[in-house]
Amino acid sequence: MYGCDAAGRAGVEKLGKQLFPKGRISHLNKDEDLNDLLQQLGPEMFEAKAKKLIREAKSLIDIRIASLASMSADDKVTYAEASIFPLLAEVTTIKQGAYSTDKPATKT
Repeated sequence: MYGCDAAGRAGVEKLGKQLFPKGRISHLNKDEDLNDLLQQLGPEMFEAKAKKLIREAKSLIDIRIASLASMSADDKVTYAEASIFPLLAEVTTIKQGAYSTDKPATKT
């Protein structure tokens, strides 16, 4: 889990690419910070919130695809070419199997 500030977004990008496609990302609300949440909620409620965020976590590609919904057609093409297609190009056969929920990865 990362915050929504610039450092948090950079951390998500870096780690999301390293762990893609199996890694999952949870986003906090724009005004939330992990340390502040712990202080405000206390350990038990913070743990419950963290578990909820983990259950709702998405892969980097899913987050990027979802972001297309709010873009114009031209922006969608530009964004997909810059942010989605290169990520998909990195998916090897082994990684494809890891991302699939149908069957385990096999080496060919």
